[in-house]
Amino acid sequence: MERSASQPALLDAPAPSAARLPAGATEELPIAQVLLDSPVPHLDRPFDYAVPMDLSETVVPGGRVKVRFSGREFSAWVLARRQEASTGARLSMITKVVSALPVLSAEVIELAGQVARRCGGVTSDVLRAAVPRRAARVELEFVPEDFAAAATTG
Repeated sequence: MERSASQPALLDAPAPSAARLPAGATEELPIAQVLLDSPVPHLDRPFDYAVPMDLSETVVPGGRVKVRFSGREFSAWVLARRQEASTGARLSMITKVVSALPVLSAEVIELAGQVARRCGGVTSDVLRAAVPRRAARVELEFVPEDFAAAATTG
């Protein structure tokens, strides 16, 4: 008897639907993947948020933002900007840019994740320990004036 190389599915899964963007989301790279600054282990994964038009220039990978999650406001790290979401759910908007200065690279984020897994912690705890607290006056020295003005008004 000859067996097939793959097992047939019991139920055909529906194709994932495209994410529903709220009104006012930017058209170019409208999705930001963020990592919540939370010590809770089950929140140690990327979440998709819509990027508002007025914050599009300042939401950059490696920067910090504020988002609403489960009715509370959280600080979050921007991991990446994408054209398509990883979920079909209606997305919430990023509410504020805390820092438009990208202080994290993809390599640092990956390393923080590896350290967290090795030590049984969460990535945001490792990032909190590794990245110095924000000093707005110092930050202004490293970003162009128009970029900094947009970040402080957002």
